[in-house]
Amino acid sequence: MIVFWICVFIVALAGLVKGADWLLHSAERLGKAAHLSSFLVGTIILGFGTSLPELVSSIFGSLRGVPEIVVANVIGSNIANILLVLGAATALGGSLALHKRLSKFNISALVFSTLLYVLMALDRVVSFREALLLCLSFATYLGYTLRQQNKERAIESDRPHYTFKSRDVFQFIIGLVALVVGARYVVDATVQIAHQLDIATSILSAVFIALGTSLPELAVSVRAMQKGHGDIAFGNVFGSSIFNLLLVTGIPGLITRLPIDAQTYLIGLPALAIVAALTITVSHKRKLSRSVGVLSILGYAVFISLMFGLDLA
Repeated sequence: MIVFWICVFIVALAGLVKGADWLLHSAERLGKAAHLSSFLVGTIILGFGTSLPELVSSIFGSLRGVPEIVVANVIGSNIANILLVLGAATALGGSLALHKRLSKFNISALVFSTLLYVLMALDRVVSFREALLLCLSFATYLGYTLRQQNKERAIESDRPHYTFKSRDVFQFIIGLVALVVGARYVVDATVQIAHQLDIATSILSAVFIALGTSLPELAVSVRAMQKGHGDIAFGNVFGSSIFNLLLVTGIPGLITRLPIDAQTYLIGLPALAIVAALTITVSHKRKLSRSVGVLSILGYAVFISLMFGLDLA
């Protein structure tokens, strides 16, 4: 049975990567047609689009009576986004220069969202009121981002006009479906394999499910970096991370209270805060180098080791 699920994993991963290619190409065209900046293509279109697997799996968990997977999934996904996705994008695709105006706002928004999230999680539960505050915070973030787009549109007004075609919309939809379906079956396969290997639920949520649902961000960001679109890679990761903290937790939290298990509370939550602090430190250089990318990947390996309870000494 494990062999079957390994085959499912490989096929689903291949579909996910191909979907990332289609989504990236069509999103660029649609963004240009709408006069969106490259950064906002990554933040709004790709950042939110590639977070759909996290949102769907979290809502599904709440409705199926296992709400404890929501916070573990979000925390694990965001740690994977910052350390693994950005790390892999810079390590494999080259150094990433941060756009001064947009990076400052989005880094601030991510840090604020993380701080708010950590404070809400201190009592080991996310209540209805807290979930509502998260959703309202997301609405505020989205509104400010769209206003920023108007400024960027004026700055980039000299770009050539592009008119989207019906095939662009079709390719975008197919790419997004491939991402979501591929991520879903990657998650299903890893869950089945992990169950057969008798791995704890908290590890499934914060490591396997979180890693599986972060694969769309990983695929899109690495592809974007390799094609020289650093703004899209950066916007995708930060937009997705903010989306996770505010909406992927907020919407399920409106359905039911979200408890936080001991392992997520003791390991995942502090790790999330540390990653946010490191993001502030690194962002002052306005550039992510290959060495920083490699160190980020190693940091993610440390997080995984701690979740599995390995002794690194």
